[in-house]
Amino acid sequence: MQYSASATLKVSPKEILKHFRGRFKLKFDNGVVVESTGLQLAISRYVWEINKKFPKIGLLPAHFIGNYMKDCYSFKPDTVLKLKSAIMGDVFTVYDTNVQEEYYKIQETVWASFVSVADEIRNDIQVLGARFHATMSVEDIVAIMKSKDILDIDKANPVNRDTITDPNTVPSIYKKKQKVLESGEFFDNNVAVMMRSGTIKIPQLMQCLGPRGSVTDMNSNIFPEPIQVGYLNGLRRIYDVLIESRTAAMSLNNQSGPLKFTEYLSRRIQLIGMELKNLHFGDCGSQYHLEFQVRGERPDSVISDLKLLEGMNYWDETEKKYRPVRETDTHLIGKRIKLRTVLGCQHKDPNGVCSTCFGQASRNVARYRNLGHFCIISFTQIITQLVLSTKHHTSSAAASMVNLTDYTAKYMKEVQEGLGIGIKQEVLDKHDSVKIVVPEEVFEGLTDIQDVKDVNILSPRRTSRVNRIILRLTTNTKKGVEVSDEILDVVPYRDEGYLSMAMLKHMKRHGWTLDKDGNIEIELTNFDSSQSVIEITAKQFDMFAYSKGIEKILKSSVKDIKKRATEVTPESFLMDLVDVINAKLGINLSIMQVVAYTMLATDVSKKDYSLPKPWTKHGVGTMEHLIKGRSLSGALAYEKQGDTLMSTYSFTRKNRTDHPMDELFTPEQMRLEYLDRP
Repeated sequence: MQYSASATLKVSPKEILKHFRGRFKLKFDNGVVVESTGLQLAISRYVWEINKKFPKIGLLPAHFIGNYMKDCYSFKPDTVLKLKSAIMGDVFTVYDTNVQEEYYKIQETVWASFVSVADEIRNDIQVLGARFHATMSVEDIVAIMKSKDILDIDKANPVNRDTITDPNTVPSIYKKKQKVLESGEFFDNNVAVMMRSGTIKIPQLMQCLGPRGSVTDMNSNIFPEPIQVGYLNGLRRIYDVLIESRTAAMSLNNQSGPLKFTEYLSRRIQLIGMELKNLHFGDCGSQYHLEFQVRGERPDSVISDLKLLEGMNYWDETEKKYRPVRETDTHLIGKRIKLRTVLGCQHKDPNGVCSTCFGQASRNVARYRNLGHFCIISFTQIITQLVLSTKHHTSSAAASMVNLTDYTAKYMKEVQEGLGIGIKQEVLDKHDSVKIVVPEEVFEGLTDIQDVKDVNILSPRRTSRVNRIILRLTTNTKKGVEVSDEILDVVPYRDEGYLSMAMLKHMKRHGWTLDKDGNIEIELTNFDSSQSVIEITAKQFDMFAYSKGIEKILKSSVKDIKKRATEVTPESFLMDLVDVINAKLGINLSIMQVVAYTMLATDVSKKDYSLPKPWTKHGVGTMEHLIKGRSLSGALAYEKQGDTLMSTYSFTRKNRTDHPMDELFTPEQMRLEYLDRP
C-alpha cells in the first residue's frame, strides 16, 4: 500500500501512532517513494509539525526518519535529533535572510517547535507504548555468555601481559562481540536490543562481557598484567580486585584536585572568550581566507577534516560563491580550500564578527547570547564532565606510544612495539663518534650505576628522567674534525622517558664523560642498535593530563610572551589548538576559531589587548595579560583583586576594551539594549 506523505499532515501524530501498522510505502513531494513502518511514519509525523510552520521547504525524503536509522528497528537517542536538525537546516536555507530581526524570529519559531515536538513524543510514547515496555532478564545475559560465537572469540583471543602490548587487542575483541550481538541470533534478546538502541553504552556492556583489559593506577601508570575476564565472569583473583579498585580511587581523586583545575581553566578561558560578544548576520565582505588542506581520517584526531570543517564557508571555485562544508563533501578530500574565518572578519564592531565568517554554527547562537562564552563552554563543559565521570568512561587502558617527529626520526627509531627509542644503525655507521648528551640533573641515581656491581638490581624508571637529548655527532674529514649537536625531543613532556636497562648496562661497561658545560656524555659507538636507548613508562593519557596540555598552549609563560606576540601566527596558533583539543574531543572548527581569536591581541608590545582586525597588527597573547590588560571588570572577576586595585597600571591604562562584566561594575556608563525593550 502507498500513502502520500503530504496527506498525513492532515492527521494528528497520535492517530498515526494508534492506527498505522506493518510496512507500506510513502510518496514525497518530489515523487520519490520510500518504504516505511507505522512507527517510523508516526515519529516522522511529530517532527513534520516544523514543516507545517514552514511550508516552503516542502516534504522531502530527507525529512523521513528512516534516513537516520541503521534499520527500521534501530531507534537511538539521537535519531529524532538528527531528523530535526536536517529539517532545521532546510528551513534556514530556504528562508535565508540577512535581516537580523527576521532571522531571530525564524530561529525562535524553530527552537520552540524543537521543544514541543520532543515533549509530545515523550508524552504520547509513554502512554500509547506502555504495554510494549520491556525489561532485562538474567536469562538474556546467560544466553549471551553461553553463546558459542562469544565463547569462540574468547578462546581465539587470549588476553595476557604479552598480547596486551598491542593497543588494539581488547578493542578488536569488543568489536567482534558487538558484531555478534547485532546479528539475527540475538534479535529478540533484550540486552542486545538495548545495546542497538543506545540505551546501554557499548563500552560498559563490553567490559561486563570481558575482557576488562588493562587498568591504570591513580598516577596513570598501567598495571602490566591485565584483567583477563569481564565483570559478569567475576573478578576471582585478588590481583584483579585490587587493581580494579584503583579506578574508583582515581574517580574520587579527580573530583577534588583535577576537577578544580579543569573548572579553573574553564573560568579563565571564559573570561577571555567573553570579549567576543556579538554575532551579526550577513557578510562583512572580507577577502581574507585560511587555506586548508583537506584530509580524510587522521590517526591523531578523533574526527575527520570534513567533520572538523562542517558548516564553515569555503570559496567554491566552480560556482564562484561561498558554500558551507558538509561531512558528505568527499570530493574536497585532497584539495586545498579557502575558508572564511573570524580571524579575518572585517565587521566594524570591535567586539563582533559576521555570520559568514563564523559559519553555519551561527544558527545555534541565540539572540543576546555572548558568542565567545557560547563557544568556550561548548567544549570546556565536556572536559569537566569527562573528568567528573572518570570511572564510567574508563575502558581498557591504552599506553602512551612513541611518536617521533620527522626530524628526530632521521636519527632515532621506534623499538619494543612503540614503547622504546633506539639509535639508527646508519647513524652509527656514518659517524666516527655518536654521543648522547644530557644534563646531569636528569639522573636520580647516577651514583648507583657507579656503586653497584650488577645494574640489573636497579630500576631504570627510578634512575633517570629524559624528554630531550642532544645527539653529538663527530666525523673525521680531510678538512679536520666536524662536530654537530642535534637537539632531539624524544618523549612528550606529559610522558615519562628514562634510559633503558640496556643503556644502563652500556654505561656501567663503558662509562661516561663530562663535557665543558658539565653535561653527561655517553658514547654509543659500541652500542647494539637493536636495543632501546630510551623507554617510556606505559601511561594512559587521561582527561586531567589532556586539560594540562590545553592550558599549556593557551597560558604560556612570561618568557614566551615576545615569541608568541611576534613569531606565532594566528593561523598556526589556531591549528595547534585544533590538533591538541581534537586529540580527545571532536570539536568543530567554528568553535575552535573563536577560542583562538579571543586569545589574540592587536599589539602586545604596546599593551593593546583589543581583538585584532585585518587592518591592525595582531599577535598571540597569554592568559594572564589578556585578562588583566582588557577590561578591569574581567580582571576583578578573575583573582587577586587586591593586586588589580593597587596596581598603577589599572589607573594609567585607560583605553581598554568593553567586557560583559562591565555592567556589573559600571552599569551607568553603558547602554544596555535589553533594558530598552518594552
